[in-house]
Amino acid sequence: MDTYSKLDSDAILSTLFPPTDKTKNTSSDSGISVHLHPSCSCRLFYQDKENPVFLSFLPEESKMFAETLIQNGINIFMITVNPYNPKKGQPTITALMSSLSKILEKIKECMADNKLTGKLFVNAKSIGSAFALELASNFPDEFKGVILESSVCDTIPFLEAAGVEKDNLGFSEDEGFNNLKKIEKIKLPTMFLHGSRDTLVAPALAEKLQASSGARTKQFHLVPGADHWSVAEAAGDLYYQTIKIFVDSVCGINTWRQRRRKFRKS
Repeated sequence: MDTYSKLDSDAILSTLFPPTDKTKNTSSDSGISVHLHPSCSCRLFYQDKENPVFLSFLPEESKMFAETLIQNGINIFMITVNPYNPKKGQPTITALMSSLSKILEKIKECMADNKLTGKLFVNAKSIGSAFALELASNFPDEFKGVILESSVCDTIPFLEAAGVEKDNLGFSEDEGFNNLKKIEKIKLPTMFLHGSRDTLVAPALAEKLQASSGARTKQFHLVPGADHWSVAEAAGDLYYQTIKIFVDSVCGINTWRQRRRKFRKS
């Protein structure tokens, strides 16, 4: 599989997967470690085994994000790609994309092992949207819905805005992430969250991606004052409330009846 070989240059990979500050809000001391692939890390956070489950591709670990989702009744597999190591030439887009089917199978096995029975959603932030859309377009029957934050539209404008020099961008969109074509195929209920001040993916490009979505049920939320990385912070509690309402609606969950059932169990 060499579809993504044009993205596997040092210049692009070092920009997409830069070194991270492991002391910043990480989850390395909590959750359940799940081995999916040598190029990424994954931790499972769950509470009620019947709650919906997010398969989330995030640029960096966030214990706060995971714990707040849990408090809102959503379990999460938090997947982050390891920083790019030029000496080893890893990770690469090609290797990760070609491994997504195996990653999904391992997620399903882990759900079964931990007796998680909730519906599975694919969720992503920024560059993670490329992996989320690849999965959802190829395995739609495995997911109940899609939630995208600061998602990538056209590949080259995103990489240019991220700082990749034009000399390293001599390829077409068909040789890039091709997110527009992928999202056209996805009929699953889809939610978009985007910052009004995003300079990596302009709001107009986010709207273009939303307009191309093949979903009959879709929502687009533009968060005032937020940039590419601060959507959740700018929206505050409303961010999680909006996601929760969307997930409950897609799953057909009546929260009043659910609370009543749990009360009776106790």
